[in-house]
Amino acid sequence: MPPLPVTIPKDFEKYFFNRNKEREQINTILSLLEKDVANQILITGYRGVGKTFLLKKILKEQPSKYLTCYIDLSKTYGGQQGKLTEEEVIRSF
Repeated sequence: MPPLPVTIPKDFEKYFFNRNKEREQINTILSLLEKDVANQILITGYRGVGKTFLLKKILKEQPSKYLTCYIDLSKTYGGQQGKLTEEEVIRSF
């Protein structure tokens, strides 16, 4: 399947459901930042299963004391025809 940019509707909340367990797990890991416990989270899944929706929902729920951002690398990855390098990621910023 070729890499293509994903389009997320602005009102994505109305399409979001059944991910309470995953949201709770990720929010628990993020709350450990207040105790100086740094963790890494890897979210994988087939195309179209809702990874981006899940991340957008989690970012929207974070308290304002956290600096959060979402960076979509799909266009950069697609432009590089699957050969994404660190240099190209930095250029996209």
